[in-house]
Amino acid sequence: MTELEAMKAWTAVLTRSTGLSPTDAVSEELSQYSGLPPDEVRKIAKSSSKITGQKWEEADRSTPEGLNAFYQSVSNWVYGTLSYHARQAEGENTPLPVITAAALDGVAPGEFLDFGAGVGTASLLFSGMGWRATAADVAQPLLEFARWRFKEHNRDIPVIDLNKESLPENRFDVVAAFNTMAHVPDIAATVENLWRCLKPGGLLIFDIDTRKPSQKEGWHLLASHYPFLRVMRRSGFTLQRTAGPMYIYKRNDRASQASRVYWHVRDGLRYSATADKLANLRSRSIHKIRSIAGRA
Repeated sequence: MTELEAMKAWTAVLTRSTGLSPTDAVSEELSQYSGLPPDEVRKIAKSSSKITGQKWEEADRSTPEGLNAFYQSVSNWVYGTLSYHARQAEGENTPLPVITAAALDGVAPGEFLDFGAGVGTASLLFSGMGWRATAADVAQPLLEFARWRFKEHNRDIPVIDLNKESLPENRFDVVAAFNTMAHVPDIAATVENLWRCLKPGGLLIFDIDTRKPSQKEGWHLLASHYPFLRVMRRSGFTLQRTAGPMYIYKRNDRASQASRVYWHVRDGLRYSATADKLANLRSRSIHKIRSIAGRA
């Protein structure tokens, strides 16, 4: 599937052959789900970021209990996220699931885990492409909406509540996490769980939506991509390639303890702010030398 074909499929998931624009279609869908009039739905969607910030500041989020309570409170994400998906379909930017679908062109559909599935748009997209999709998340408001939405779309997509259920081992051919990893507080444990749930040779595909520390976006727990990349190879993954902002890793057999220590040290040095500064300095130096040579 090309990116253009995937984008058309993404739009079709949102419009459901209603003839409406994506924004109007999701407003109608959210209105049907909530019982609120479409104008009220749009108002909540427009205010979603502000509402999220207020919820974040209501309590201490530095503990596992505080963080989990936050994720159980974000009912506004149903409105904000789905409306954002609609804007993407209307050209705001290319959705990460669309980029991933194109990157998997030529890969035979199999078992697909949408990790941090949110409102389930990616699950519906990949289900429509022939993958046997499963959705997993920790936020109850999003899980409830996803279950309802899958039924409305006549899709048999299992839902895993990560508060109560563990991921099955050696199950999935592909695990994808869209706008999820920067919200994970326990990076090493999460990567370990995802390694276990993949089949040998399976693919883990994710982006890292990092943000500078801010009270307005405190739920973005990572200010840098380094913490995630440091654990990947020592946890049994090899980077295959990237597709836009998406990292595509392959699950390997577990290395020896000595090898894991080696990668821990090497990637700890490689994926750091200092290493990036040195690489940028080297790149600028080479560019300057070439410019001087070109004028000689």
